[in-house]
Amino acid sequence: MAEQRRIPIPVRTGAVAGVVTWLVGYVAIYVVGLDALRAELRASGLEVLLETATDWQLAGWLFFDAHGVTLDVPTLALGGTLEGQGLLAAIGGSFVALYGLPVVALVLAGGVVTWRHRRTYTRPTDAGIAGATTVVGYLPCVVGGLVAFTVDAGEIVLRPELLVGVVLAGLAYPIVFGALGGMLVAVAGNRYDLA
Repeated sequence: MAEQRRIPIPVRTGAVAGVVTWLVGYVAIYVVGLDALRAELRASGLEVLLETATDWQLAGWLFFDAHGVTLDVPTLALGGTLEGQGLLAAIGGSFVALYGLPVVALVLAGGVVTWRHRRTYTRPTDAGIAGATTVVGYLPCVVGGLVAFTVDAGEIVLRPELLVGVVLAGLAYPIVFGALGGMLVAVAGNRYDLA
């Protein structure tokens, strides 16, 4: 029976890359999208959101929206409406491109994790596993964000959708796109002998 080769899994590197990626993504959304979101909420008659949520919480909602996680707003709780669309879609224009921010950031993070250990991962599947370790740092940040970005507005609670947030933003995004970044580095490394 052939001896199976064991590959090391860079959990620490993946954890650091996941945390850094989440923080950089959040700050980028804060800087680029916050003013436009405030203007759109005023135009939509949703000033109550501006009065109840701080700027960093609004940016958090926007960051979760970039992952496809919409704001959980109880029906008929607010005077205005976003008509069932996400916050980035409500802002429109070039801000819709921010939906790609978490994807690109996580592909890069997965690539960096794999690049750091590139001599170890010659097969794309091994490199994909290494890149997916970004979930170790990204998931706790997502869970913390879901708690921190919850706003109690008296009779209603406003927050990103919890289950969708954990599954989509916390697990699916870093695993899929981190793995993709890792595999791309392995393929490029094998093709162009980047070791």
